[in-house]
Amino acid sequence: MATSQGFANWICGPKLNPSFLQYLLLSEESALDRFSIGTTIKTIYYPDIKALHVCIPPLPEQQRIVTKLDAAFGALREAEGHVARNRANARELFESYLNGVFERKGDEWVRLDVVCEITSMLVDPRLPEHLDFVHVGGGNIESMTGRLLDLKTARQEELRSGKFLFDKSMVLYNKIRPYLVKVARPTFSGLCSADMYPLSPKAGLLDRDYLYYALISNHFTEYAISGSDRAGMPKVNRDHLFAYEFPLPSMKEQHRIAKALDALLPQTQALEATYQQKLRELEGLKKGLLGAAFRGEL
Repeated sequence: MATSQGFANWICGPKLNPSFLQYLLLSEESALDRFSIGTTIKTIYYPDIKALHVCIPPLPEQQRIVTKLDAAFGALREAEGHVARNRANARELFESYLNGVFERKGDEWVRLDVVCEITSMLVDPRLPEHLDFVHVGGGNIESMTGRLLDLKTARQEELRSGKFLFDKSMVLYNKIRPYLVKVARPTFSGLCSADMYPLSPKAGLLDRDYLYYALISNHFTEYAISGSDRAGMPKVNRDHLFAYEFPLPSMKEQHRIAKALDALLPQTQALEATYQQKLRELEGLKKGLLGAAFRGEL
């Protein structure tokens, strides 16, 4: 079997169990990292790998350690599988409800441009009246959750190119890479990237929160991806965005649906966070077991 130049091929002699070596190298990750070179892609060169000194016990002891680690890691992998499935189930519960809303056939369906518009104009962020406005770019929006992260002002970012003004009546939709599902409901006025659509629901026709949930649904995301141009940098153009059709119940029903989703979303996120923490704890147990094994404590 051939391997790329990115691999170091180890040949185990009669005194070294290959599985023991594998676990040993996993446990020595931090030690190997000391020899790594590069910022984007870490590389360890063969002379440095060869210079690594470790203690190798007799073969029977190697096999004993491997047997214990195989059993422990097998149990941990099974536990990780259960946690990962529970995490996925929590997300699927929310998405099932969300997608059911935007795929139902009973309500009147409308095009987005009938109930929504873009009223903002591009402005110069270097002007004094805009310098201290908070700026929201695609990188500031967390996928699916809509959380706004690490926000700075136009002055702090030293912005130069044109930006859209937005206010808290709008929904911000990032048109680059629609599969990332970056949509936000700002609670303040500010500036957003020109790669974002500041969408204004038409009063009395479309609830802002209902629009937000429409834009994070699989129904819309699949539609956005299907019409995005640019192979290297997928992008949703304005015509395709506003041609989107979706079910539009009464304003009262839109409010009810949005409130139900607002209540369900944080519960889902809390469950996901709990399961993510459990996965980190299981990963910590793996590292602890490896450390114990090669300190002679297993």
